[in-house]
Amino acid sequence: MIGGAEIYTASMPVADRLEVTEVHAAVDGDTIFPPIDPSVWDEIARCRNKAAAGDTADYSYVTYRRRIHH
Repeated sequence: MIGGAEIYTASMPVADRLEVTEVHAAVDGDTIFPPIDPSVWDEIARCRNKAAAGDTADYSYVTYRRRIHH
């Protein structure tokens, strides 16, 4: 059986762009996105948002682009 973490890890080497939602809260769970290595990825956009009515955590939409090494 393959779970979310395995899919993330398998996809990272072929991705050239990441669209990530960062939830600014500590939550329990067993699936996390692998660390985003700043030597491989450049953050090119970030939009921080306040928690909506009825929600408890702020969040950010973040775009990363893979660095091109020559």
